[in-house]
Amino acid sequence: MAKKKTKRIKPLLKKPILDDSDSLVLSKNKPQLTKKLLNQIPWLKDRYLLPGEKAMDYDLRLKALIESLEIDNALDAILVKDIHDEMCEMHRLRTLKNILLLDGMRINLIERIRSLNYSRSNDKDSYLEIRELIKRLQSGEESVVQSFLASIKKAGLTLAELQVQAYRKVAKSLVQVDNQMTRHQKNVRESLKLIEMRRNNTLARQRIEQEMERLSSNTIEAERDKS
Repeated sequence: MAKKKTKRIKPLLKKPILDDSDSLVLSKNKPQLTKKLLNQIPWLKDRYLLPGEKAMDYDLRLKALIESLEIDNALDAILVKDIHDEMCEMHRLRTLKNILLLDGMRINLIERIRSLNYSRSNDKDSYLEIRELIKRLQSGEESVVQSFLASIKKAGLTLAELQVQAYRKVAKSLVQVDNQMTRHQKNVRESLKLIEMRRNNTLARQRIEQEMERLSSNTIEAERDKS
């Protein structure tokens, strides 16, 4: 008489239990660290702000980055914090690059106006006007763009010519900024690779645990069949 086959039951992985009411869960199948646990990580509370930067903006960007990467452990949260701070530095460097170019434009535009042999009063007025326009452009006021373009046209220049001259004047500083930005970009990529490597290792461990549980279950079933 043939032995009755025992139905195999696939073992289930144990999942961590989190407080759903205070969780940053984005996927039903992948629980994350709770906000309470995240707030207990000292590194996440450190902010490196410059004058004019807002703590609220910093926290919102960090929260969005943590949620987008679906962080579920403290070490990855710290790595994401490092990524966020590196990206903040990259943003500052891009802002600095813009300021350098605008400042180069200001210098070249003033030199061009002075070379047109204006009267002393007109020369001073033009200098103050351009300095104010550049200052407002650096602060992000788009309403003064047309006035700035008019000043360029008045000096007999085009925007492209002014940009080329500005690049030449601040080329060395721009290279230093770009080199520093490259280092920050490399740090971001390395941190992302480390997070991905840790996740792959976790998946590998889970597969091994599943296989061990499956083999253990098969062994128990085989012993039952023999008895």
